[in-house]
Amino acid sequence: MEALLSYLPEFEATDGRDFVFALASLAKHYTDFIPDYSQSVIRVYKNAIEQAVATSRSLNIVCRPWAQPLPNLPSWILP
Repeated sequence: MEALLSYLPEFEATDGRDFVFALASLAKHYTDFIPDYSQSVIRVYKNAIEQAVATSRSLNIVCRPWAQPLPNLPSWILP
C-alpha cells in the first residue's frame, strides 16, 4: 500500500477516501481495510498510514507526499 499511495497519482478523486479505499482494495496486506465512509478523510488517512507502517515496518510513508491537501492535516500526512 505504501508504494501505491506514494507512486500513483490521485487520479481525479474528489474525495480523498475514494483514493485510499480504491488503492487498499489492490494492496496485498489490506484485506481488513474495509471502506467506511462514516469516517472523516483525516481518519481514513491516519488508518492507511498506520496500516502502511505496520506492514512495511518502515516510516517512509510519512516522508512522501501522497494525500490531498486539506485544512488541519497532521504534519506527518504530507499533501
